[in-house]
Amino acid sequence: MKRTEPMNVVVSGMGRISWSYHMPTLSKDPRFRMIAAVDPLPERRAEAEATYPGLRTYADYNEMLRNEPDAELVVITSPTPMHKDQAVAAMERGMDVFCEKPLAESLESAKAIAETAERTGRKCMVFQPHRTRPEADLMRELRKSGKLGRIFLVRRVCHHFNRRTDWQSQVAKGGGMIRNYGVHYIDQFLSAFGPGPMEIKGCTLQRAVGVGDADDVVQLLLRTPEGIIGHIDINIANAFNENAWYAYGEYGSVKITDSFSKATIRYLADECRETSLQLEDSYAAADRKYGRETDLKWIEEEIDLPKFDITTFYNSVWDFFAQGGEAVVPLAESMEVMRIIDLCRQIPIEDLNERAK
Repeated sequence: MKRTEPMNVVVSGMGRISWSYHMPTLSKDPRFRMIAAVDPLPERRAEAEATYPGLRTYADYNEMLRNEPDAELVVITSPTPMHKDQAVAAMERGMDVFCEKPLAESLESAKAIAETAERTGRKCMVFQPHRTRPEADLMRELRKSGKLGRIFLVRRVCHHFNRRTDWQSQVAKGGGMIRNYGVHYIDQFLSAFGPGPMEIKGCTLQRAVGVGDADDVVQLLLRTPEGIIGHIDINIANAFNENAWYAYGEYGSVKITDSFSKATIRYLADECRETSLQLEDSYAAADRKYGRETDLKWIEEEIDLPKFDITTFYNSVWDFFAQGGEAVVPLAESMEVMRIIDLCRQIPIEDLNERAK
């Protein structure tokens, strides 16, 4: 029987993502009843009480768990190093966990969360909305349709300029672009072109302009078991903005740009997919020419992608935690993302500022 009554939810942390997304979404969705929230800053607690009348607030996470026995789901939006202890404590008390990305600050901590979920029978899912975006859906469709033929290379680019000063610019606090943006793009690639496990073919982490010591430039090459290469290219030290996805197949390519509002697909017509060209044995090219296919017929399509509404991700939260549905972000895939990040983090961050001295 499908559940109809609201689910009691408590929130850990009232920082940027919680205040701008999770708490407003929960308060407006009748399927959820936000009963309490925790944050160590008194001004944030006072603001929450004024904004959400009837909300109980706490300075201490464990005190909240002890005093909210009716809580069914904990939404963890606290800084990354706190995820493991908070997730484990919630599941030990019989609550399910919906956790901000990444799942934890290390693979070891992520394993502790997964083991607790298995032992207690509680549910745990990570907030990875990028895998449900329209451009990710298009990539999945193109892979299935064969329109591009065999896809061999995918490139995800995120470039802008931002000298960050917050905790995510500090390694000791769980920062760095591999754990911030990278976790989204690894998960996107895994969901569209997986399943894993992925092989890491190359990774470099650099600090170029950041005020902290964490990586702000990431170059990561992944390879799926069937041979698709994923190139994740993050650079927040670039004066030019670029935010795009590209995929390359044996018969065509796709580029998704313009803030992911538009996709352009260019591919060979069916009659041009097979070639009659013969391999030449001689070093002397015929007619001193290379590449003589001049009559190729290309088909080009432009697709307007729908605007993504991030609040709809809570439909998946309700389906998984309340209705017994499948997790849109399986915990096993979140563990694969953590494994990849953990391996990348074993590579020393190259400090370009130190090298320049």
